[in-house]
Amino acid sequence: MPHASDGRPLMEFLPERWLARLSAATTEPEVLSIARDYVATWSALELSRLPEDAIPGRIHDPEHISDYAYRLTQAHLFAGSLTDSLLLDRMMVFFTHASARLSQIAHASKVRVNPLSLFGTPGLADE
Repeated sequence: MPHASDGRPLMEFLPERWLARLSAATTEPEVLSIARDYVATWSALELSRLPEDAIPGRIHDPEHISDYAYRLTQAHLFAGSLTDSLLLDRMMVFFTHASARLSQIAHASKVRVNPLSLFGTPGLADE
């Protein structure tokens, strides 16, 4: 298995750990912070193996995560070597999930579920 310049395996950080953190996030700032932390775990060598247009920039807002997930998906269609493709896939999976989590959080903040409406009974929220 290829190793980064600091000696750790390129595939050391498994997405499952990060996906669990994303799933536990309840606010947009939490997702942004997790995304920044995730990118910070990548070595310069790992980042350099990504296609030029798929190297992450600064993560400022939820739209950046969604745009970046899209760019990664597009770059994945034209991935190079197996190692490069695996790295790209790892980044793409994370940011696709981060984008989906942001959508879930945004939807949850806009929707107020009335438990009684689930049974066809109008409640206070319907008045």
